[in-house]
Amino acid sequence: MLSSELKNRLWVSTIVLLLSLLSVEVAARIIVSWAVPEQSASRGFDHKYYLARAPFERDRRTVLILGDSLANMGIYSQLLRTRLSQAGIPVSVRNLASSRNTPDMNIALLQSALKAGNHPALVIVNINMAVFNGYYIHHREQTPEPALAASYLGRCELAEPTDFAEKTRCFFEKHLYFIRFRGFFKGQFRTLDRTLFGVEKRLSKNPKDFVQDEAFQEGWSPSFGMKTEEEFLAKNQFNTDNLAAFRKTQGPKFTWEPRPFLKFYTFCRKHHIPLVMVLLPVHPISEQYFVKAGLVSPEANYAREFKRWADNTNSWYLDYYQLDSDSTHFYNTSHLNVLGAVSVTEHLAKDIVPILKKVESKP
Repeated sequence: MLSSELKNRLWVSTIVLLLSLLSVEVAARIIVSWAVPEQSASRGFDHKYYLARAPFERDRRTVLILGDSLANMGIYSQLLRTRLSQAGIPVSVRNLASSRNTPDMNIALLQSALKAGNHPALVIVNINMAVFNGYYIHHREQTPEPALAASYLGRCELAEPTDFAEKTRCFFEKHLYFIRFRGFFKGQFRTLDRTLFGVEKRLSKNPKDFVQDEAFQEGWSPSFGMKTEEEFLAKNQFNTDNLAAFRKTQGPKFTWEPRPFLKFYTFCRKHHIPLVMVLLPVHPISEQYFVKAGLVSPEANYAREFKRWADNTNSWYLDYYQLDSDSTHFYNTSHLNVLGAVSVTEHLAKDIVPILKKVESKP
């Protein structure tokens, strides 16, 4: 039998321990709410994951935009919603695209939406050479997929752990921020001297990466930069270092490989989600960049392959590759700025109207 004094000590020790853990958790949540550390492959994907799970509007259907940074910056979701409503089609539009998203990552976002009870009326996905490049099948480490699989969202939210140990780990990570973000806190402690006394504030938000802006709550992440073709050339875009990095990103050789995207298409078809493929415009000098980098062919030559693939899979395909040749509508050689996004979205709205009406007429 334990003495009353010993029992009291145990109770006091337990209360002190719980209060200490509570204090650590409160501090962790305050820091996390300020610094917004990544929970997956990027902050952008974190935001799009939770946006996919947020309840859809009950009084209107929802159109989802998927893809990589080209769609993330290039399709203005609020403007598309407005134009479709003006055309008599009241829909909600959410842009779930984020930097370097792969077909598997797009599937993960759609799965998240469906599990939350959100079934889109239509999915618009941007395509490009990277999506159909077989190089990435054998060099998966050059995509964000490994980082996503190892992250909290990848292990605990997307993968659905089955064994007891992983379930227990995910349980504590889900409810305790000081455990979920322990890697982030370790990194901050290692650089504490620079955080407190250096010019680099490690806990400050990076406006370029922080996409959870209330003004763009439907997912669009615009760029306000603008350069003319002369300014791009003056920056020496075609120097040796840039070309070497470009080859590494795109792969030394383009080989047509539809299997990753076919997996995404099959998922959409299985869940009765109509699919629209969009080839977005690039800067007028971008094709020169491909050629000078020594790749097999400019992307424009593969537009025919995209079209044939869409026809074979009974999908809609919109080719905007040469839609906009105004260099001031681009943030860089690949991405549209606000002006370009408005221009493309205006065209997209007109082309989507008959598609949505056709989808609406199906039983």
